Amino acid sequence: MNYDSFLEIGSQHKVCEDFIASGVNPCPHVILSDGCSASENTNYGAMILIQLAKRYLYFRGQELDGINYDDMGNWIIHSARAIIESMGLNPACLDATLIVSYSWKGFVYVYVYGDGFIITKSPTGLLCSEISFSSDSPYYLSYRTDYFRRKAYENSGYFKTVKSGFLDGDSGGFRKEDRKHDFSLCHKYGFADFKEVYIASDGINSFVRNGEKLSTRDAIKGFLDMERENRDRNTRGVFVQRRCRKAIKGFRKDGWDHYDDISFGGFLCDTM
Repeated sequence: MNYDSFLEIGSQHKVCEDFIASGVNPCPHVILSDGCSASENTNYGAMILIQLAKRYLYFRGQELDGINYDDMGNWIIHSARAIIESMGLNPACLDATLIVSYSWKGFVYVYVYGDGFIITKSPTGLLCSEISFSSDSPYYLSYRTDYFRRKAYENSGYFKTVKSGFLDGDSGGFRKEDRKHDFSLCHKYGFADFKEVYIASDGINSFVRNGEKLSTRDAIKGFLDMERENRDRNTRGVFVQRRCRKAIKGFRKDGWDHYDDISFGGFLCDTM
């Protein structure tokens, strides 16, 4: 198995509000957090959330299969709230997406708290799942620690949308499913069926050129260019960083640039 991650600030940001970390202890993992631009100091909040997610995996020890979605989310956000209060930061600095992915006993587990992307490669094809929210207002973990903000969000009627579809060839459009805002979104991918598993922040969907927006499909296929990878045949080391840098270089050569921060990472499951 190999795993790696990539991070780049968006062209319209002075401070990168995304953060991503990958490592091997206590198990191979890739964890990202995407801070909300409308809230202050979410770059700090994103870092804290990621470190606590890693700590939670440590606490689990050898019990990493079947982590409860709400148990992990609640432990992380309440621990984060205590930390930022001790630092004198506004609780809104924790307004950030958190995506936790890790490998354990032949599976990759992915837990999504907020918006973003999951992309998988299997013999069936390249499958993308985009998680978004109505009015572009994700339901962050931070709402769980503030009764009034949570109630205001619940009363707004906002909901979660999951769009899924294959990106290969001319295979058709995406299937769209609307879910309750706090619907638990977690997946389990077996090495036997999935060769590659990736997570990404919504910044991958922010490439523009002269007022035109690059489609989600073209953006992701650019990052996971299979023909280019077949030529390179290099899955060792920082393979995600190589792919992402080549993709962004190619996009910029054609006049595209991303205005939002991009965090992207994942696992090669068939190199074990």
